[in-house]
Amino acid sequence: MMVPGRGMVPALMMAFSIGACGGSTPTSPRSPVCLPIVAPTSTSLHEGDLFRFRFSIPAGTDADALLTYLGEASGGFRVSAMTVRLFDGADLLGTLDNYQDGIAVWKSNDSRLSAAYHALVVDFSTIANGTIDGRVEFTVTRGAVSVDRLDLATAEVMHGNDEVVIGPPVILARDRELCR
Repeated sequence: MMVPGRGMVPALMMAFSIGACGGSTPTSPRSPVCLPIVAPTSTSLHEGDLFRFRFSIPAGTDADALLTYLGEASGGFRVSAMTVRLFDGADLLGTLDNYQDGIAVWKSNDSRLSAAYHALVVDFSTIANGTIDGRVEFTVTRGAVSVDRLDLATAEVMHGNDEVVIGPPVILARDRELCR
């Protein structure tokens, strides 16, 4: 017989962490505890830590590139590495491995975005038509990185033919969380 309250807390914590941001848990050797980021948060992310956020895009954008930001990155990127994954709901759109920057760039197959952006080509259809249930996950795979403001993590769309003009962030970022 289960004693009321005993065993319930771990079960509720696990259910909350799995359902909090898109239903997937980080791939980490540690048991993840995911905490929401709702206020200015500066921290170091260490090997195995995962930061993720969800986003949506209003319909009617004709963008062909998506930039995803890990807040205000401040240091450690040149000696560390991350895996950055882009999802539409449960569907993985693309993965950047051994990534060493706080900004990940994704583009459509026909984008004219400069090669200097090192963008990964992904299926851009749900991004372009505004139906994406977007989620970005940054997982530190080597070393540690410092981030001054995880609460400012967001995504932005742009046009590859007009790289100088990056419009206002028309992305609605939400559900930012850090899993350790």
